[in-house]
Amino acid sequence: MNTQNDLVTIATFTYPHEARMILGRLEAEGITCCLENENIVTANPLYSNAVGGVQIRVKKEDEERALAIIAETTKAGNEFSAEMPSDEEIAALPKEPTVDSGIMRWFGRVFGVN
Repeated sequence: MNTQNDLVTIATFTYPHEARMILGRLEAEGITCCLENENIVTANPLYSNAVGGVQIRVKKEDEERALAIIAETTKAGNEFSAEMPSDEEIAALPKEPTVDSGIMRWFGRVFGVN
């Protein structure tokens, strides 16, 4: 018997860390989801192909929205593309440590870093 709460697989990954990144993005958007086969692949990555990879599963009613979020997140072929700062933002970051602490001064003396 099918119900609206049945879970469907919307994405499959070879490694758990890849699936976790997308899972976090989906959860941040309010979509309830889970990973299938995460523990077995973490225990032995060679089992990934045998068990069908690490699968992200969502409620059937959230499938379309979840797929749209994944497509947006991976649009540049990089799962971080929606979250990465621009080159200008990176260049504007401080080059010096923002906190002057005894540890930083000690590190500089020991390793010759100014």
